[in-house]
Amino acid sequence: MINLWDQKAKWYHVARQIPIVRHLYQTELRLLRSLIPDRTFSCHLDIGTGTGSSLSVFRRASVMILSDRSLRMLQIAFQHHSVPAVVLDLEQGLPFKNQSFDFLTAVGVFEYLRDPTAALCELHRVAKPRAFLLFTTTPFSLFAVFRYLTGNPPHIYHEKDIVHRIEAAGWSKIDQRKCRTQEQWLCQKQE
Repeated sequence: MINLWDQKAKWYHVARQIPIVRHLYQTELRLLRSLIPDRTFSCHLDIGTGTGSSLSVFRRASVMILSDRSLRMLQIAFQHHSVPAVVLDLEQGLPFKNQSFDFLTAVGVFEYLRDPTAALCELHRVAKPRAFLLFTTTPFSLFAVFRYLTGNPPHIYHEKDIVHRIEAAGWSKIDQRKCRTQEQWLCQKQE
């Protein structure tokens, strides 16, 4: 089976250097950075690492694990961030023990999931008590419509739907940011 993300890996990082795309992406990164709790994490799991371009906003944890569905994307990320990496599909379950991570990130992942609530539950399972989850969704906008042309049309969720899914999975919404291309959510697992 052809993995579309493996095919996109060659040009994915380059596309983010196009001036308008770079400007939008820098806005996303700035907002993500503003959501990250001001603390040190012991174990960070990044879901959907891609080529690793958004890793620059995350403070280094004692242990950081990169993951993606695409081996080619991870190979590019590993060239710049030599930390453990694993090919995995969040929707198939995570190969980690319960309560393994105190920081989880999933940038650009949820808009491609069939069942975001199940994914939030799985992330909750591997999160330590009081762990933080930072993830993004795609709002309805002209930019979302443009993404249909890239071959991976995003699922667009309304804010109320996302809040309901967060709570149903056992997370508490702590904060949120919005820009033209992304909604960003900071959640915390309760004890």
